Amino acid sequence: MREDLLLELDSAVKEMEGERNLFRFLSVAKEGRIELYRQEDPRKLLAWTRKLVSLLSRLLSLVFRPAVVTSKEEEVQRVEVAGPLSDEEFQRTVHEPSFWSRKGGEMVPERVHATAKIDVDLTYENRFICMLIDMVDREIHDLLHLFGRREGALLDYAKDKVLSYDPTSLLSRFDSFAPYPDRREVLTKEEEVDALLSRALSSLKRLKASSFYRELVVFPIKGQVQATNVLVHHPLYSYSFRFYVQEFRRRETSLAHGEKPYVSYVLLSLLTTLEEEGYVLTPYGFEIREGRPRFQCLFARRGKLTFSLYEKEDGYLVCSHYLSAENNASLAQGRRNLLIRERIPEGEVRSLLQEGRNGYDDCTLATASSLSEQSQDHVLWLVPGAKASHERTQNYLRSLTLIFDEGGKFDYSCPVCHNPHLTRKEDGYYCPSCHAKLALFAEDGKDMVWLKGLWRSR
Repeated sequence: MREDLLLELDSAVKEMEGERNLFRFLSVAKEGRIELYRQEDPRKLLAWTRKLVSLLSRLLSLVFRPAVVTSKEEEVQRVEVAGPLSDEEFQRTVHEPSFWSRKGGEMVPERVHATAKIDVDLTYENRFICMLIDMVDREIHDLLHLFGRREGALLDYAKDKVLSYDPTSLLSRFDSFAPYPDRREVLTKEEEVDALLSRALSSLKRLKASSFYRELVVFPIKGQVQATNVLVHHPLYSYSFRFYVQEFRRRETSLAHGEKPYVSYVLLSLLTTLEEEGYVLTPYGFEIREGRPRFQCLFARRGKLTFSLYEKEDGYLVCSHYLSAENNASLAQGRRNLLIRERIPEGEVRSLLQEGRNGYDDCTLATASSLSEQSQDHVLWLVPGAKASHERTQNYLRSLTLIFDEGGKFDYSCPVCHNPHLTRKEDGYYCPSCHAKLALFAEDGKDMVWLKGLWRSR
C-alpha cells in the first residue's frame, strides 16, 4: 500500500541522516530496498471492488429514501385545499378583507392564512452523501483503468480519438525501425471483476441521474467532514459514514510524518528516471538533513540537454537548457515550477497552479490525491507504489524538452494549435489561442522552437 512504502522510505532516509553521497540515496531504489513501483495484488483489488459495490447498494437505498428536515412555512391557500386552521391563522384570515366574498347573502372565505409543512433534503448529511458518491465514482474509474491497459495507450497521445495521417498524428511518434516492443502491462483479472465493475457503473449512473444528486451536488462540503447525529446513528447514513472514515479518511490521515516522505519519493522518482533515460547526475551540496534530502543543485546532462533542480519551500525549480555543440553555451532555457503536495483538496488545485506559474514558464503539481478529470490539467499524479507513476514521471521529464526542428525558417504559427498570430512576449512568443509559450533559437542555420509552457485552459 502507498502508506507502507512512504513509511519504509521515511525510515530509510532517517537512517542516512548526515549522508552526503547522492548515490547512496539513489541506491535504496536501485538495489531494491524500496520498490517505487509495485505490482498491484489482484486479490486485494477484488476485495476493494466488492466493498465499493456493497457501498453503492446502500447509497441507492439512501438516495431514493433520504432523511429530510420538515420545516413550516406560512402561505396563502385556497380554502378548498387548506387543512384545519389554528386560532392564530383564523384570526389573521378574519382580518384580511380581500380573502372574503359574499355568497348567498353571507360572507365566506375564499383564501386563508395557513401553515404548510415542507420536506427539505438540503441537509449537511445529504451533501456528504453526494461527496461520497463522487469519491466512489473516482475509485471505480481508477479500477476500470487499472484492470485495463496501463498508461500509455496509443490514443492517449493523440490530439483526437481518431486515426489520421497528418504530421501531428500519433503515427509521428514512431521511426522506421519496426517492430516496436509493447512494454505496457496488463493486470490479471479475477473472473468476478468484470461483473462487479459493470454493476458499479450501472449503480453510479442511477445515482448521478437522480434528482437528489443533481440538486445537492452543487453544494459541496468544504473542509473535513464532521460527525452528526444522523451520520452516526441513522441506519442508512451510519454505514456510509463509517465507510468514509475507515477507508477514505484513513488514507488521508494514516501518515503522521507530514510531506517529507512524499517529497523524498518524488525526488527519488525524478532522479532514478533521469538515470534510466541516460542522464549523468552531478550533485552540489547534497546532504540528508532533518529526515529529508537537501541540496544546492542537482545537475543532469545528456548530450545537449541539461536539467538543474533547485530546492524551493513548496517543491523544486526545474531549469532545462539546450546547449551549443561547439562551446556548451546555452541556446535556450526553460524555468518550470514543480509544486509538491501529497494531499490537496480538489478545490485548491486551480488557484494553486495559477499562482505557481507566476514568474515561470510553466507549473506542474505533483500529488497523490485522486482528482476528477477536470482538475487534472498540469497535475503529475504520482502514487507511491503504482507502476503507472513511472510512466507519468517519464512523460513529465520529456515534456520539459519539447524542441522542434523547423527544418528551415519558422513560420511564426503556433505548433500546438496552428494559430498564425503569435504575440511577442519577454524572451519568446505567446499564443493567445492556446496559451502556449514558445522560445525561438537558431542552430546550424536552422530555426528551432522550444515549447516551454502549455496552458490549454485557464
